[in-house]
Amino acid sequence: MKKRSANAQRQKLRIMPMGDSITEGVGAPGGYRRPLVDALTGRGYDVDFVGSKRTSGDPTREPHHWGISGVGISATDAIIGERRYVSLQANEGPNGAVRKGLLSEIPKAISTTYFSRDRNTTNVLLLMAGTNDVVHQVVERKGGAVPAGDVGNDGRGEQQGTIAAATIDRLQALLKAVDGRAKAAALKLKVIVGTIPTFTNDWNQPTLRDPISPEMVEQASRYNERILALRSRKGYTNISVSSVDLNRAVGLNLVDGLHPNAEGYKAMAQTWLGGIEQVLF
Repeated sequence: MKKRSANAQRQKLRIMPMGDSITEGVGAPGGYRRPLVDALTGRGYDVDFVGSKRTSGDPTREPHHWGISGVGISATDAIIGERRYVSLQANEGPNGAVRKGLLSEIPKAISTTYFSRDRNTTNVLLLMAGTNDVVHQVVERKGGAVPAGDVGNDGRGEQQGTIAAATIDRLQALLKAVDGRAKAAALKLKVIVGTIPTFTNDWNQPTLRDPISPEMVEQASRYNERILALRSRKGYTNISVSSVDLNRAVGLNLVDGLHPNAEGYKAMAQTWLGGIEQVLF
């Protein structure tokens, strides 16, 4: 981490944790948000977690966030980045696993309701998305990919090899939407994108029947590699983009094969903290 000055310790931060059930904190009350806000305030930051969501029983001193269980990058069957996608997963009916997405949340989330135009306040978006896109095998609708096309519901043998490419394309389209809304609202944002924890076969429970194949695990790894290669581009006007390796931090500290346990969330918090301090100084 870069060294902080005494003045920087009182820097005002508005931070929006955005993502799916891991952001919400499934697996441990408060998820990574509880240890993160404690770490930030302990280091002297004037921090306000923002968002329209609150979780029942959450002990976090700043309980607001934008984490939605089950959400993907965009609605499964939505057009994003001028491309159409489908879920190959076959256990939820003929349309695959149709989920809501963060894309439709962006007009509400990226606004002056939550972020500040004050030059003395730094706006930070902590974005971790893509777990549900990979688990539900969301791929571009081409090359024979059809809804619920996972024959045998085993996560292999169809177009699963394109999951990582589809997911990073969707993520980049989401980032463009964030930038567009920030520009429209005259806001400047530091966007930090986190890699996703590597899920295991423990998630393939009888009540869920979500196939977790070696091919899908490999696609999650490739997606994470592409996240770590993300950099701010000239195409962004009002956001800067950086990334942190949450997957490495969590390791196998999972409560159910998908969601981190308390130790995993603590490790995530430390990684987010490092990412935040890197973009501040």
